[in-house]
Amino acid sequence: DDLQAVIWWKKAASQGNPKAETSLGNMYLQGRGGLWNSFIEAMKLWESAAAKNDSLAQLQLAVSYRNGRIASEQNFELGLEWLIKSAEQGNIDAQSYLGHSYLTGQGVEKNYVKALKWLTEAANGGHSDAQYHLGMMYFTGTGVQENKKIAKVWLKKAIQQGNEMALIFYPNNE
Repeated sequence: DDLQAVIWWKKAASQGNPKAETSLGNMYLQGRGGLWNSFIEAMKLWESAAAKNDSLAQLQLAVSYRNGRIASEQNFELGLEWLIKSAEQGNIDAQSYLGHSYLTGQGVEKNYVKALKWLTEAANGGHSDAQYHLGMMYFTGTGVQENKKIAKVWLKKAIQQGNEMALIFYPNNE
């Protein structure tokens, strides 16, 4: 139950446990477990956990700074720093987000080499959106040599995980 979780996370967070700080920050963000909805408290906890190399807290901060909805102001540079730190630790959500950012130029200069690197990392880790985007890079020849065979492999993997965009694009899965 959320209330019990908050009690234990508060105890562990007060002792500096980064996983507890991240989880408690998420509870503040959502206003769960008897906590009021507080972006400020969530950010404080995530910053503490991120400084201790918690990749989920780093991703939370990255998203918060990049979209400006939670952080006091949008800050793509700071968001990118946290996103890279999280991705470098193997967080496949961060890797996929970072790869897609480089692919589309969202908050960064387009860089297909970096897009390919991070999307491949995330796709190999089983991230269906990364598998879809990687498949589309190969299908269209965006930043890579066009290769329908490789595209098909990645799109099939994405479809097997229920990725709707891959299914829409490649409905026959043959």
